[in-house]
Amino acid sequence: MVLGFSEGAISRGGGGLEDRLPWPNMNVINVNINDVDMDATSSFMERFRKAVEARDVDALEACLAENVVFFSPVVFKRYEGRAAVSTLLRAVMRVFEEFEYIVSVQEGARTALEFKAKVGAREIHGIDLGTVDANGLVTELTVFVRPFTAAQALGEAMRKELGFMG
Repeated sequence: MVLGFSEGAISRGGGGLEDRLPWPNMNVINVNINDVDMDATSSFMERFRKAVEARDVDALEACLAENVVFFSPVVFKRYEGRAAVSTLLRAVMRVFEEFEYIVSVQEGARTALEFKAKVGAREIHGIDLGTVDANGLVTELTVFVRPFTAAQALGEAMRKELGFMG
């Protein structure tokens, strides 16, 4: 899936983003940034950030759209739906120690929250990249982490926490 942003609507088949993709069967979701409620986006990110920092899993779950999609930094498969994503986020909250958001960057419906944490003895740096809908609920969450050894430690800790879910 590719998320395309534009100042106006991108028409299908008319030389738009989907015509320039190297993968012919890729799904394209176009978001007209003029239709995005920036106050809803900002308040969502503030609610999401506060829920994560407070380790409030119920408040965090309330930020998720029913059809949310989660892209893991250590597992190829994507996770779909509020129940599956909530399960993962609850486990991550148990695995991460000393978690802290340090930078926030917003562009339209997307916000990147840079964080640092520890997984066991490994320091990990990462980004939560969230996309929200018109209601300010997360529809997509992609997590990036570094360095590679910390990503490996995260993957191992999550496998232990969740069993075989990956």
